[in-house]
Amino acid sequence: MYPGNFTAQMEMVLGPSYRQYPDVGIVDSLNPRLDGWLCTDTHEHYRPMRFLFTYLGEDESGINYRITAAVGWEYAGAMLRESMNGWIGMQGFAIGRLVDYVATARPFGSDPIWRIKKLTDWDGDFNTLNTVEFQLLNSDGHAMSVRAYTHSAKFRKGTPGRSHSFIYFYAEDEDRYEPARFRLVHSKRA
Repeated sequence: MYPGNFTAQMEMVLGPSYRQYPDVGIVDSLNPRLDGWLCTDTHEHYRPMRFLFTYLGEDESGINYRITAAVGWEYAGAMLRESMNGWIGMQGFAIGRLVDYVATARPFGSDPIWRIKKLTDWDGDFNTLNTVEFQLLNSDGHAMSVRAYTHSAKFRKGTPGRSHSFIYFYAEDEDRYEPARFRLVHSKRA
């Protein structure tokens, strides 16, 4: 991938049971338990997110980046992090995000490193960066995948609850879920 800093939106490329090219963003619902988690545009509280990819260098494992929010005052400085149980979202020290960071972020104290594993060839021209398909791997080498998560809600005592399933992103070390494939959209040098 590109050996420098850039901003871009992401979209998911082909999933086994998901429509082609759903945009990747965050949940923005005014519910602090849900807000900031990475989701596709199929979520009812989807908000597009532009990400800043800060180049950290290359090593034997691949090309490393820190990924932060590139837009939105409420997510200024928030980093793409993995919760203690594997779910992925924008967490950090921005307004309204301190509680998220303290409650769910790991590892405490260090910035998360994300590795990009290219799945298609690239000619090295920044203007064709959007043609590259890739996977995102956490610092343990676990690929980001997608999972359905069901929320249920009861509105009044004694009434049946409604359930809604939405697609969220998860770092997976098991072979049960196909790793998500991404490509960049609207890339700009930072």
